[in-house]
Amino acid sequence: MSDSTPPMTTPNSADLQALRSRAHYAVLKANKVLVLRGWDDPVYVACRQALDSVMILLN
Repeated sequence: MSDSTPPMTTPNSADLQALRSRAHYAVLKANKVLVLRGWDDPVYVACRQALDSVMILLN
């Protein structure tokens, strides 16, 4: 049995759109969890900044 890596394929626009949609959904879910934890959570600001930076990259 060989441990060779399969050849890389170039994603098409439909693949990229599906990945982008999944990433948006993940950010939405993370945001909901963050809001449920509360504004006074010590990690709120850092998490909010991280989610905002991901959204900037996705848009």
